[in-house]
Amino acid sequence: VVCRRSALLKRIAGHGAMALVSLGAKEMNQRLSVPAYAERLGVAALNSPDSTVIAGDVMAVETLLAALTEEGIFSRRIDVDFASHGPHVDSLEGDLVAGLGGIAPRQAALEFRSTVTGEIADGTELDAEYWFANLRQPVRFADVIEGLWSESPCLMVEMSPHPLLGFAMEELRLAAGGQGGTLVSLQREKPELATLQEAL
Repeated sequence: VVCRRSALLKRIAGHGAMALVSLGAKEMNQRLSVPAYAERLGVAALNSPDSTVIAGDVMAVETLLAALTEEGIFSRRIDVDFASHGPHVDSLEGDLVAGLGGIAPRQAALEFRSTVTGEIADGTELDAEYWFANLRQPVRFADVIEGLWSESPCLMVEMSPHPLLGFAMEELRLAAGGQGGTLVSLQREKPELATLQEAL
């Protein structure tokens, strides 16, 4: 799945942009409904009640970020050169679904929460159409984390080279009552081993 998607994403490289914005999905969608942004930008990820990722045309992203900066709202471009989780990937659907047509999903040993639906899944849903939806639909990260926090207190570890989502996880943990904990595994420009040991 990763290899097929990565190869196809080369087709749209250089034609889109993404950015992190410190606004919730409802307010972000309201801002994007105006003619200047409609059809050009969309919410690509719902990270927390106060954090979303937007995706779309490069110039539209830059225009919105400049306006948000003037208002004192934190926003930052993400270091990618394509706009996933939006209309920019629609042209890849046929080839991706065909390329993954041979996969045969089966029930997983452990259930998981899907960031496509935000719901519990058992693995049998993971066909070719699911993986296109995984690339096209907004990432429902906040729904998944809220669901996990609501089940029981737990310890969550963000496995990534930058603690971007660790902050969102912590915000969601506190909103759910503050039980459990959040750790980040790595931090940009910090020694990997020392950072992992500190988290441990």
